[in-house]
Amino acid sequence: MKIDRLVRRSLAKSKPPSYPIADPTMLRMDANTNLLGMNPVVAKALKAGVWKDVNHYPSGLNDGLRAAVAERYDLRLAEVMIGDGSDEMLDVIMKTFCDVGDVVAAPVPTFIMYAFYARIHGARFAAVPLEANWTLDPKKLIAARAKIMFIASPNNPTGNAHSYRDIEAVLEASNGLVVVDEAYAEFCGHSWLPRITEFPNLIVTRTFSKSHGLAGLRVGFCAAQQEIMDRLYTAKTPFTVSAVSERIAAAALRDSRYLNATLKMLATEKPFLAGGLEKLGFKPYRSDANFLLVDCPVLASDLVKKLKQKKILVRFMGDQPRLENCIRVTVGRREDNVKLLKAVKSCR
Repeated sequence: MKIDRLVRRSLAKSKPPSYPIADPTMLRMDANTNLLGMNPVVAKALKAGVWKDVNHYPSGLNDGLRAAVAERYDLRLAEVMIGDGSDEMLDVIMKTFCDVGDVVAAPVPTFIMYAFYARIHGARFAAVPLEANWTLDPKKLIAARAKIMFIASPNNPTGNAHSYRDIEAVLEASNGLVVVDEAYAEFCGHSWLPRITEFPNLIVTRTFSKSHGLAGLRVGFCAAQQEIMDRLYTAKTPFTVSAVSERIAAAALRDSRYLNATLKMLATEKPFLAGGLEKLGFKPYRSDANFLLVDCPVLASDLVKKLKQKKILVRFMGDQPRLENCIRVTVGRREDNVKLLKAVKSCR
């Protein structure tokens, strides 16, 4: 039997994505995770017996964490959905609203998963180029006439947050849904969560992976007006977030000390790392996130390989348009950043 003839047409020519192997001996400056270390709420929650009833299912909608999110961001419970990272939220949005052949758009370069989900669900992906300084042109995005538009702000991998006015223009003019992906919003201090009541076509997605240091637990959420949420729940699989992950995420949301320490670290370490790279002839772009997009004066692909040999991982961005000789580097602690700068200097 030839399995290929049974595969969905939208996946006929697709290959499985490859993911880096988690190696604890490596300095992981490639994944935009939180390099401050483990969030102390994890140890506290485990000590308090957060795992005690894992022989039972969690609540189907993770009501405890939904309530914590609603309280933290002044939302109604009916406006919040919890998921297996914000990635699941993106998938649920596509499953709910995307028919085969629909247009899905995003300004590029951006998070590669938007195009991935479009392909999986048989949509046509419209890549709308960002301007020279990585800013959004609302008119070009609106002209795509997409049913679903994804806007990451701050944007991954360029690092910049898009202006409120530009996103507002898209929301006001679009007849489709506008998904503002706020995976890095805590780092820039701007959010669209308070404005979901203003726009019936707005969905905001968030994750606990970055600012709260819980990437390994896979927890995220989205927020929108109840009419959208009622539709999303028709496509949402229950029990995708474990009871343990839910309780730890709720604890992290209520205890802001780790987040504050992260922001304090970035306030000093981001300019330190950017300045160090500039002295070595690199061009780091301005970033509102916890990472830097860096244009290299040497061949970026070779640099990534050499750094890997020195047990440091950074992300090669050459597979994205206009980033042919760029790398993306997560901002770490002072010792992490010093180690990277020394390694880069030795690779020149």
